[in-house]
Formats: sequence, C-alpha cells, structure tokens
Amino acid sequence: MPGQPTMTKEQFLEEFLNCLGGEPGEIAEGTQLASLDAWDPVAYLATMVMIDAKLGVAITFETLAAAKTVGDIMTAAGFDDSGIVKSRPVSQNAPQAHPSRPETLF
Repeated sequence: MPGQPTMTKEQFLEEFLNCLGGEPGEIAEGTQLASLDAWDPVAYLATMVMIDAKLGVAITFETLAAAKTVGDIMTAAGFDDSGIVKSRPVSQNAPQAHPSRPETLF
C-alpha cells in the first residue's frame, strides 16, 4: 500500500538493541542470540511488542524461541532482500495469549 510506514534493517537493529538495553553497534543480523546475555523472556516480550507496534506484525514466543540469529527474527518480521519491511495489519489469526492464562505466551 502506498504511504505505509516502513522500517529499514538498521532501524530494526536499533529498536532491537533498545529491547535488550544495549549499546549501538553491539549486534548485527548474524549475531547469535545465545551470545546475548540480555536475550531472555523479558527481551522476547519487549521484542514482540516492538515488532507489533512498529510493524504491525504478530510474532509468537515460539518463533522467537526458535530463532538462532537476529536475522532469523528479522525474517520472521517480514524483512526481504531489499532490507526494508513495510508495516502491515496484524493478522486476525495470529496466536494470542488467553486473557486469564498469560502463561500461554511462554
């Protein structure tokens, strides 16, 4: 859609660092998530919220848990070879936590 907001890979990396509380330049697409001390369930949740808020993409906990690199998360968020992802509406079919069972997120 014309006029839709977009995000570059560089902007995503900056936002992802904010989710981790890191300093700029600490990570790249090939960074192994297991090597990041701050990559924990709290960072998963912050990343899920950031991707949803900035890109309108619902990423599940399972998707993040299966990701091995920062690039895996970027691919799940919709980045392509151009290095830009266009925001899109959140899928109505995306898995959601049950309101009375927040543990369904984890």
